[in-house]
Amino acid sequence: MSRLLKALRGDRTQGEAAALIGVTQSRISRAESGKGGLDVEQAETYARALGASTADRRRLAQLVRTFEAENITTRTALVRRETEIQERIARLYEESAEIRAWQPEIIPGALQTRGYTLAVVAPWAPGPAWWKPRRERSEILGQPGRRFHFLMSEAALRWGIGSPEVMAEQMQRLEEASRIRGLRLGIVPLGRIHPIAAPSAVELYGSRMASVATLSGTAFVGDRADLDEYESDFNALSDIALWGDDARALIAECW
Repeated sequence: MSRLLKALRGDRTQGEAAALIGVTQSRISRAESGKGGLDVEQAETYARALGASTADRRRLAQLVRTFEAENITTRTALVRRETEIQERIARLYEESAEIRAWQPEIIPGALQTRGYTLAVVAPWAPGPAWWKPRRERSEILGQPGRRFHFLMSEAALRWGIGSPEVMAEQMQRLEEASRIRGLRLGIVPLGRIHPIAAPSAVELYGSRMASVATLSGTAFVGDRADLDEYESDFNALSDIALWGDDARALIAECW
């Protein structure tokens, strides 16, 4: 984002460029230093005022959205403490009538066996305060009036972790979960042309909130534009996923 902003400004001073859209020089300086300063609408207006191409305007807008999603704002909260993350997700599970989850690499958390979870988080050993909300999430599955749509890549099934025994137990858990009332389990198969590149893991709680894992924590996102994008990606992958008996047949092939 910093490099693109500087390239678009060209030979103009920061003050001259700032005057084009009526903001201060310090705001442009913060933006070019990677510290924010411009929201998406301002960035698009700024790029247009600088004579940027359509491709560069779109690129800048996307970079600003990414910056906002990775930092604490009024609509996005980055939570770093592992126990707090589990507690917050457990509350969202309790409060939501519909939950949709996409996982490209591992089994969705609410469907994991204890052995699989321990293999995922190794060598860190979570304590009781972490396990309690994690367990509560799984206990909500199958409750009347709730709908769950868990979607994962076939790669999540085939990426062995822990031991063959751990994976076999996990596959049995998935087969059993696929038969829970109100729960749909879909698998996006490999070996075919996909409509989009595999997006990052995300959970959608109704249409009001999403959680997205990052390297430094979990972002809880409530921005409508971001939620619409997550939902669009989820729907695109759902359309080519295997469900029901077809999904169970693929699970049976693994481990």
